[in-house]
Amino acid sequence: MKLKAVSSKWLVFAGAFIIGAFTYWTIPYEDLVLLGFIFTLRWAIYSAIISLIVHLRAKILSGMLAFWIASGFVSAVLIRIIYESLGNAIAHNLWPLELILIFGITFIPAFLVGLLSKSIGRIIRKEKE
Repeated sequence: MKLKAVSSKWLVFAGAFIIGAFTYWTIPYEDLVLLGFIFTLRWAIYSAIISLIVHLRAKILSGMLAFWIASGFVSAVLIRIIYESLGNAIAHNLWPLELILIFGITFIPAFLVGLLSKSIGRIIRKEKE
């Protein structure tokens, strides 16, 4: 049982990393607007969808799941920051701020969807009893 929970966390991390990599690495640095409405909304929706799917399938705490989702997105951004900083040292001079923003953009929706799905599940279980 514990192995399943651990493997599902890594699967969630990998899924968030892959989504983050495909959506973040394909945008040229010059065209990247970190707090652009479409970019922010897209990542918030992706993290909420991942959270909802996992909460329907596995029993993981909402905060822990949101942390793993946000960590996957942050890792994708961090790898791009490291790669681009090797070629141009001033390309990401505000990288700590970038990581904090990405963590917030992805953690909050994932956590709220997890809380909502757990609350709805409890209400449905109480009504069935």
